[in-house]
This record gives sequence, structure tokens and C-alpha cells, in this order.
Amino acid sequence: KKKKKMAGRSGRDWRAPQPPQAQGSHSFQQRDRPAGGRSRGDRRTGTALRYGFIERIKDSYGFIVTAERESTLFFHHSSCSPSCSPASLQPHTVVAFYEGVSSHNDKDVALDVRVVPPPPDPKIVSEAVFVGTVISRPGPPQLGDAAPGADTADGMIAVGAQGTQRLAFAARDQTNQADQLRRGDKVQFRQLLCLDGAQMAMRAVQVTLVARSTVPEAEGVIKSLREGFGFIERADIDQEIFFHFSQVPSTIQPQVGDAVRFEVSTRMDKPIALALCFLPPGSVVIENITVARVQGSVDTPLAKPRDRWGLEDGLPRGTVAFAWPADLLHELQQLEQDQQQQQQ
Repeated sequence: KKKKKMAGRSGRDWRAPQPPQAQGSHSFQQRDRPAGGRSRGDRRTGTALRYGFIERIKDSYGFIVTAERESTLFFHHSSCSPSCSPASLQPHTVVAFYEGVSSHNDKDVALDVRVVPPPPDPKIVSEAVFVGTVISRPGPPQLGDAAPGADTADGMIAVGAQGTQRLAFAARDQTNQADQLRRGDKVQFRQLLCLDGAQMAMRAVQVTLVARSTVPEAEGVIKSLREGFGFIERADIDQEIFFHFSQVPSTIQPQVGDAVRFEVSTRMDKPIALALCFLPPGSVVIENITVARVQGSVDTPLAKPRDRWGLEDGLPRGTVAFAWPADLLHELQQLEQDQQQQQQ
């Protein structure tokens, strides 16, 4: 048996073991790459040269991000131009290519892929219009969400059947900036391939509102905090609503008195606040302030209220004793009626 085994490894069929491939290198082989940068049998479907950048690269294939497609485009090393070297194909590398169809599975692929230098100010806007869902709105920067000195933070749109692709957009990218986009809104947009710093990136531009989200929203001020949760005093109705810290951005430490915007949902037949968005100080006014001034006297000095366990609960409070003028009393009654109608 040993002789047969050795005989099987001898002769013309014997091949010396190949040296291991260096870590991080790619198995691009020039002999596997036919002339013209096209796999045998693949056919070109587009005549226009497209541009994009490599999102990720594997041993023998990769994926390209392009402005004309909602998802990434596959390419094989055999479809690359003969002038491409493995070292030049890295994530965020700018490439040019033609669109084609694979002969193996009839799926769209990139053909004749070649590395090109990034233009000084590349701005390629897609001809196609895409549809997505807003998962965060653009607005005042929250802590850690925008670059230092930025006036606004980018919003985010989820694209694709699974919503896995995310595209950033700013308020200036909306076709109508008067539309206050919110989470869950359906929008149409075009994709912009642009240079972000030293790397290529994709953004959403010409964002247009298609359908509003059906989830109700409200604003308020954080009134009290506990271990892992808190309560918000709503500005639209006389009600305190519960929220959990899991609904707070990870970069923010909530404080009593913070102005917030949130989605209103229910859990176990009780209202709860979801997806808290922190607003600039003074954005939310709970009280209705009268124009005329009245005189009175301090009945109870300011002091922080305490809960049933003796812990401080919320902002300091006090009371003032005064007599309502007749006209202000009528205005107060009207406000109470309006609040009752809103609650109904």
C-alpha cells in the first residue's frame, strides 16, 4: 500500500506544494483575465462608462457603489482591465466600468473595471429616482452627531427591501425645506456620488416628501429621571409620559429640563415616548403666558418636590397667591376647554 501511495505521487501528475498566499493579498491572476476585461460569455448591456467606488473587496471579487443603482454592483477579478493590479483595488478606490450581465446567473455585473484618479470635485447625480424611509431627520446637531462647528446634523434614509443601505442627507438637500421631515416619512430622492474628505461617499439629494408617517409625535420637557427611565411633561396636553433610556441617543446624557421631541406609542394600554430627539434649550414652552401682568404674593417658596420614597423629584416648585382679573379668568377658561378637546 505504501508503494502504491508513493507511486500515485510520482510521475507527471506530481505537483510541488504551492507556497501559502500572503495575508491581505488577492488571488488576481493575469492568465485568468481575458483580453478586454470581460469574463468569457459575459455581455455588456450599457454603452456609457459609469463611475463609482469599491465598497469591499474579497479574494477574487468585490462590490462597487454607483450613483445609478440602489444596491452594490458585483464584479469578478476576471472582469477587471489588464492594467489593474491587486494592490490598486482597495475599499473607497474610484473606478470606472461598463454595466453587463453575467453568463453564469444572468445577474448585473461590472465589466472592464479600471482604476481612475478621483476628480478634484466629483459630483455625479443619478438619473434614476429612488424611494426610501427617513430613519432620522436633519436638524440641530445632537452631541456627537455632527462635526465640531456644524450648524446642523445630517438626517438618514434607509433604502432597499431590508433597509440595510443608509444614505445621509441635510436640510439643504430637500426640494422643499418647509417640509419638516420626521422618522417614518416616505421620500423620493436621487443619489449623489461625491468626495467626502479624502474618500468617496454617497448621499441623498433632491429629497421630496411622498407620504407622511402615521405615528403621532409630540414635544415636551423632561420632568424627572430615575434609574434607567424618566418622565416627560408634554406640551400639547396636560400629561406626563414615560420613556426608557434605550430611546435616548447613546451620545447624550438626559437631564431634567431638556426639551425633546418624541413619538407617542402605547404599551400595556399606557402611553410611552419613543425615539427621543433633543432640541435646543427653550424650544419647548409648556406654559401659556398672558400679556397682562398681575400682582400676588409667594405662598410656598421654591423647593424640589419629593416622591413617596423621600427622593427629590423634578425641578424646584413653588406657589403664588393672586386674584385673577375677569378678562384673564375668561382666557384661562378658554384654554382649559381647548385642552379638554385635544384630549378627547
